[in-house]
Amino acid sequence: MNFNSNAMTCSVSEIFSISCFFYKSSRSSGYRREANYPAYPFYPSRIHIEVHKLQRKLVETLPKVTTPALIIQAHDDPWIPLSSAEFILDRIRSTRKSILWLEKAGHSILMSDNRQIAFKAISDFIKNETA
Repeated sequence: MNFNSNAMTCSVSEIFSISCFFYKSSRSSGYRREANYPAYPFYPSRIHIEVHKLQRKLVETLPKVTTPALIIQAHDDPWIPLSSAEFILDRIRSTRKSILWLEKAGHSILMSDNRQIAFKAISDFIKNETA
């Protein structure tokens, strides 16, 4: 798979290949991202195509963002490239923007042991922006 984090693209055939792999490997037992994450009864392979469409639209829309922004990402997320947070930060036009990097939070930050760090950061961000 050729994932280009600058353009955030991959081909439909690559997406389909990945989808088929996950679909076949997770169909019977349910699919879990983390140990405590609820299992899906089957893996919705079409999700990869929809996510790809969303990524393309996101790239087009980022320069239109001018409101304050807090980007939260985990260093150990197995699904999202580390470069994605910087990619977003560099393309939004907000004058007040920052990234909160979390350790040991995986993909589901709000379900991780470090979720209280994220909750506090979100709360502080909202308080600061609405004061």
